Amino acid sequence: MENIHRRPSGNRPKKKRFRGNQFMKVCPHTHVAERRDTKKFDLKINKNVCVSLAERDNRRIFTSRKRSLASSFEARRAKKIKKTKEIELFKQQESISYDPGAF
Repeated sequence: MENIHRRPSGNRPKKKRFRGNQFMKVCPHTHVAERRDTKKFDLKINKNVCVSLAERDNRRIFTSRKRSLASSFEARRAKKIKKTKEIELFKQQESISYDPGAF
């Protein structure tokens, strides 16, 4: 079978690009392992989206601290209560029209 996507001679093949955050999921250990694996798989990390492990860890810690605050807890609780009230209201409206013998 012939390769239909063949380039004219003289053109270089495109470099493989791999988003940084996807690569971190594959290789979350160290930067050394990242460099070794990028060479092994012939990958090029897009520098615009590549995030260092330290930055990712700091963001994770910041998010967990923010979520543990009382004000954040109250806001999430209020949002959950509001959502359940909306669902209950919708169920009440639906149950009226679908009562047996209501047609």
